Amino acid sequence: DIPIYHVKDSHPFIIPIEEWEMVQVEIKRRGKRYSGLSYIGSKLICGDCGSCYGQKVWHSTDKYRRVIYQCNHKFSGKNICKTPTINEEIIKKAFIQSCSLMSKECLIEDLELGLITLENHKELDDKIMGLVIECDGLNESARKLIDEKKKGTSDNDASNTKYDALVRRFKEVSKELQKLEEQRSIKAASAKRIRMSIEILKNNEIDDDTFQIKLWTMLLEKAVVHENKKITFIYYSGYQNEITID
Repeated sequence: DIPIYHVKDSHPFIIPIEEWEMVQVEIKRRGKRYSGLSYIGSKLICGDCGSCYGQKVWHSTDKYRRVIYQCNHKFSGKNICKTPTINEEIIKKAFIQSCSLMSKECLIEDLELGLITLENHKELDDKIMGLVIECDGLNESARKLIDEKKKGTSDNDASNTKYDALVRRFKEVSKELQKLEEQRSIKAASAKRIRMSIEILKNNEIDDDTFQIKLWTMLLEKAVVHENKKITFIYYSGYQNEITID
């Protein structure tokens, strides 16, 4: 018998699930890059090899004990990464400087403009719906082939040829559908994060003297450490700046 195929979760856009999507995107991102790392090291990226920074303890058993961060793969390959080892105090100081360079009002305005694009899913939804309709048509064709085989009214070789063509097309459509659904999920999750960023900016003053974990966690995507003792702070909003460290 020719099996009937169906598209699993083929209408994800009917129910608003931005909260769930944001979590899923974050889990995937963490799983790929920095699962299990500290909240500081998880966002520090080596400018030489692209690996995350990890927390290390120097002189762990004596009075000179010190917590530092360095590239996790600094000595793993043939070429040693030249990015500097830095301590938490330097990182926090650089982040405070980075935040102080942001114009809060302009940043909020830019984020709100960006939301207009991120929250407009019509083009993607139209493409997804078109593929879903095509999948429904492929399923209907498969059902007709089954009926014809049961009745004995079709040539077996011809039915198999048609079936193979249906399967090939179904796989093509399913692959494209999955890609579009992932794009929509990422877009929706990005919109959710931007909305959260706007709320954080509106409800929190950017202190020029105090390291704020909330800003580090919710606004900052990553901080790329370069060998010339500069850190590029890249925010989820797209804003970025560069700070020279001591």
